[in-house]
Amino acid sequence: MAISIIQRYLDNSHRSYDEGRVLFEKFTSSKVLVSFFRSGSTALHFNRLLEELRKLSENDLPIVPKETTKPAQPVIAPLESFDIPAKAALNDDYNSFPERIKEIVRKKNMHYRRSQQLFIEIGFTEDKDKRLEMALTMLSDHDQVNACWAVIDEYKKSGKILVEQTKSIEEEINQLSLEKLVSSLKNIPPNISKDKKKLEILPDGHKKAKVLARYQINQIKLDLIKKRLEVLNG
Repeated sequence: MAISIIQRYLDNSHRSYDEGRVLFEKFTSSKVLVSFFRSGSTALHFNRLLEELRKLSENDLPIVPKETTKPAQPVIAPLESFDIPAKAALNDDYNSFPERIKEIVRKKNMHYRRSQQLFIEIGFTEDKDKRLEMALTMLSDHDQVNACWAVIDEYKKSGKILVEQTKSIEEEINQLSLEKLVSSLKNIPPNISKDKKKLEILPDGHKKAKVLARYQINQIKLDLIKKRLEVLNG
């Protein structure tokens, strides 16, 4: 039941704003509130979000996810829907960047926001095919974020503007030897466990975002390694 999913979130003392926002988006039809909750994550946003989720959880009627009532709706939200203007900090370099680098920063932010949303949505999605499509898109978004960061860092370092070059995690795994695959299969799970514990105690912010990205990538790598070993072992 949708109500029980919402109630579990409300009862969780370690609930995150973004998880609640994505959960609300899955069951609401209010475009106004969706836009409002995507516009920020202040205490005002969070308190209003909890209020709206409580209203949904107290609904006596079954809540039907939007995706089941609108089958024509795409599984993956378009990248442009994550183009949310952000105010640069006073000490930020953004305003001094040339337009090409500003475009890359904007692209990086869109891919990052979508990957975060997909990570949460996967946990609420029962359809295996849809989960796979989401995971592959999230993987691609991570690759794009890394490629954009490489260009931004190189510009800060040397003033040169490079072209984004992405090497997918899937390509990286496919190039590993059997010995490396077996080694990674042993080494990645402990790292996932460590990052999971960190995510439970870290406050929202840049450091938590970096740990979450690493946690997500390692989970995807582990799945890809297992699949490749299955193929190799025939």
